[in-house]
Amino acid sequence: MLSEDIKQEILETSNIEISNILNDSSLNEEEKDF
Repeated sequence: MLSEDIKQEILETSNIEISNILNDSSLNEEEKDF
């Protein structure tokens, strides 16, 4: 049971990290004009 919880937490964290990276890269592209 514990390992399943850990897997789920890792998946959620990974998704958040990926979302942050995607958001950051799109923001950076918009800021390149400066």
